[in-house]
Amino acid sequence: MPSLKRRLTVAATVTLVVALGSTAAVLDSAFRNTSRTFIQERLQAQAYAILAVTEENADGELRVVETPPDPRMATPGSGLYARFFSDLQGALWSSPSLLGEQVEFRQDGTPGVPSFSEYQLDSGRLLFTLSFPIVWETSNGQQRRYVVQLAEASDVYTAQLNAFRQRLFVWFALAALATIAAQ
Repeated sequence: MPSLKRRLTVAATVTLVVALGSTAAVLDSAFRNTSRTFIQERLQAQAYAILAVTEENADGELRVVETPPDPRMATPGSGLYARFFSDLQGALWSSPSLLGEQVEFRQDGTPGVPSFSEYQLDSGRLLFTLSFPIVWETSNGQQRRYVVQLAEASDVYTAQLNAFRQRLFVWFALAALATIAAQ
């Protein structure tokens, strides 16, 4: 009989570990996807904020006339970077936070459709980037293409992901131990 009891305990333990492990993997994936979606939405809101502080000058070109509302863009190396790009003239405006940083932004894409991706700096730092191309019709009827380009360092995302994983591991380990002990 002890052999049957031992086999049942081992089978139940293995089943429990597989079930909890699978659940943890699904929760981790959902948390990562939700966090990335939140970052994309936040960067999209920043793109709209930059467009809100642009004006058309006498030549029909758009110009960023004010500093965007997020103060991190004014601090070099803050982890939030922005640039306003024209197909005709190149970079029209860069946030002061870009000072000393070499960030590669995408310039292709469909106007009105944001393009979200990851980019790794030479230093190894991971950035989430968003490029938002637009077509602007000038007051004299010409159409000009611009791209609002943003990047945010993954530091906060990584810290939140690690904290979530640590809590997830602790709670699932406690649940597994309590279930095994109850057996």
